[in-house]
Amino acid sequence: MIKSNFLVVIPARGGSKRLKNKNIQLFCGKPLISWTIQLALKIPNVSDVIVSTDNVKIKNIALECGASVPFDRPQYLAEDHVSAVEVAKHIVSELKFDGNIIILQPTSPLRNLNDINTGIKFLAKNNAVISVYKFPHSSNLLTYSKAGEKFIPIGKSKDIFVPNGAVFIAKSDWLMNNSNFYNKEVATFEMPFERSVDIDYYHQFLTAENIFQALRLGK
Repeated sequence: MIKSNFLVVIPARGGSKRLKNKNIQLFCGKPLISWTIQLALKIPNVSDVIVSTDNVKIKNIALECGASVPFDRPQYLAEDHVSAVEVAKHIVSELKFDGNIIILQPTSPLRNLNDINTGIKFLAKNNAVISVYKFPHSSNLLTYSKAGEKFIPIGKSKDIFVPNGAVFIAKSDWLMNNSNFYNKEVATFEMPFERSVDIDYYHQFLTAENIFQALRLGK
């Protein structure tokens, strides 16, 4: 039985290096993070939507969009190597929250409410859930061979699924006892390949914008 309360955590530090200030870059006319906040506020049974940031501009945008920023992210959690899980655990600990945690990264603006609700359904029989997409090529078209070597296929043709970084959901007690979502206790659910762009670089930003606009026009 799922506890009725959900807490959404949106990690958004200011010091992105590969794409500077990506969380507040204008994406289809709005700061990138605003799309994730607006979506999070539509999730049923959410007690709060919290943005964890060390950046004043991100904080102000988050508050304008209706999210909460109850405290600034400590500097030790604002380094390159810090994971979204560590950030979420900090929030849970500070708030003494007991329930279900939904982690939504601002860099996945193509996810929709149906994707999140699908993940929530999987939580009924699991302690943690992540979204994945089906890799567009079967395993017989992949190789471990290095460039310049003979092409040796990995093996039999199999579907390969890849975490897309769009949706992470976990029960708070499980989250506090684990360092990541990449283990056999975690259930997966599939999202379409075209909605699985995770923005780290400028070309991904442009790709996501084009897909986002195409999806909106298709509605």
